[in-house]
Amino acid sequence: MKQRKCKGRTNLPLTYQVPDRHGGQPFNYFRRKGHKDVPLPRGNQRTPEFLAAYRVAITGTPLPNVVRKELDRSCRAGSWNAMIAAYMATDEYRRLVKKDDRLRAFKVMREDMKLGDALVAETDFVVVGQYIDKVKQKTPGWARGLRTTLSLLCAQAILHKLLTANPIREIPRPVLANVDGIHDWTDDEIAKYEKHHKTGTMARRALDIGVETGLRLSDLHRVGDEHVDGDGLISLIPWKTRRLGERARVFIPVTDKLTASAAAMTVVVPINGKRQDHRRWLSTVTGKPFSADYLGECFAKWIDEAGLPAHCTAHGLRKSFVRRMINAGHSVTDVAAMTGHQDLALVMFYARQRDQRLAGLRVKAAGKKAA
Repeated sequence: MKQRKCKGRTNLPLTYQVPDRHGGQPFNYFRRKGHKDVPLPRGNQRTPEFLAAYRVAITGTPLPNVVRKELDRSCRAGSWNAMIAAYMATDEYRRLVKKDDRLRAFKVMREDMKLGDALVAETDFVVVGQYIDKVKQKTPGWARGLRTTLSLLCAQAILHKLLTANPIREIPRPVLANVDGIHDWTDDEIAKYEKHHKTGTMARRALDIGVETGLRLSDLHRVGDEHVDGDGLISLIPWKTRRLGERARVFIPVTDKLTASAAAMTVVVPINGKRQDHRRWLSTVTGKPFSADYLGECFAKWIDEAGLPAHCTAHGLRKSFVRRMINAGHSVTDVAAMTGHQDLALVMFYARQRDQRLAGLRVKAAGKKAA
């Protein structure tokens, strides 16, 4: 990997940085000989969250003096920054598979709410509640996540005897405007997309894979022949839950529709007069594999070209997959094994639009057969 140093500063011991190809904050990694590289929070290596994660990464070894100085200098005693560092050193935070929402909340607290160096004990929580209410008007889901993060930090403040009670609990939990979450594509909407994008096009191929596998964009763009085992099952570890290792591995059958969709893709884009073949199932117009972001942009364009409403998204196909599997008579546990959900309640939430009458008829038929 290409490594670089912070401008005007040297990287902390045992760390290196990788530039972001879009010009954003660089990625930080912790490297120890004989061990796998550990990702750390992006950007400046002197922020409290980075130093807390760095402290966790080198647990069991003496802290270098430079780290001790940075921890003391960056975190004012009794401040929100100190609570952030304390929370990031907990097992609860380390067990989180996806930390992006927490890190985003920390950034908002510092830059927008101006709580970084402010003392927890002197915070006006009425103003905090007003800010959450303001965010709620635009994005209720994000407001709910911000409130949760603030509550966790207040719990740390109670442990440090800075507060006697959690004031965030007095702030009403934001109610989601759309109780069904991301839109579940209806059968009519899928049919309309299929009518516009004919079999053999990359747009149709993307839909077929999404509907038949239920994969997220982060996996949809990279799935290919290399993930199909000898039993005809797609076997991969989802990118979102990759830190769980083999426990997160999913197995999805390769259906006849997927096979037929692959057979229809006869056109391979020539590059420099030569045919380029790779093992991924989706490729750009230049014949190269998609990135997750670019596939999402293309999917949005294909959806718009098919004349579908804006609430139809690529992730909505995942909900359609769950609904179809439930309607086909598969158990919730089997569907969870294919989607990688750790919580069965979330699978049932995804299948809220399932055909209840069909389920009743299926149970009735099974009763007659048993009799």
